[in-house]
Amino acid sequence: MSIRSTLAELKALGLKARWLAEWGEYRVTLPGLSREREEAIAYYTSDTEDALATGAHMIWVHSKGSE
Repeated sequence: MSIRSTLAELKALGLKARWLAEWGEYRVTLPGLSREREEAIAYYTSDTEDALATGAHMIWVHSKGSE
C-alpha cells in the first residue's frame, strides 16, 4: 500500500494523519483536540499496517468514551 493511500484510508476513518518524510514515519492522532492533547495521544510508526490498526483502535476507543 502506498503512503498516499494509507493516509487516505486513515483520514477516511476520521483521523488526522501525516507522513513525516524525514523520519520515515506516519503520525496518527484524533482530530478536534488541543495541540497538547493531540500530541499526547499521537502515535508514530514506520509500519503501514501498524498505522492502520492503531488508527482503527483509536477510533474504537474514542467511540467507547463518547457513549
